[in-house]
Amino acid sequence: MPEDQERLIKIEQQQARLQARANKIRSNIRGAARKADTRRKIILGAAIIEAAQHDGEKAEWLRGVIARLDREADRASFKDWSL
Repeated sequence: MPEDQERLIKIEQQQARLQARANKIRSNIRGAARKADTRRKIILGAAIIEAAQHDGEKAEWLRGVIARLDREADRASFKDWSL
């Protein structure tokens, strides 16, 4: 019986190591997805700003979007900013 207990302990330890590896892989996948999402937002934001700098209607639209931001801290980020 002690042999079976030792095998069980080894298997449980292996299971814990595999679970930790799986968790790390999941975390890496989530991190990569967040990084890709952030990159898309930056690129899109830059494209919108560029378009607004050359088109008055787009500039007005962008000003309206900024004015409608929910969080005061977010609106404050654009306080002294202009197109």
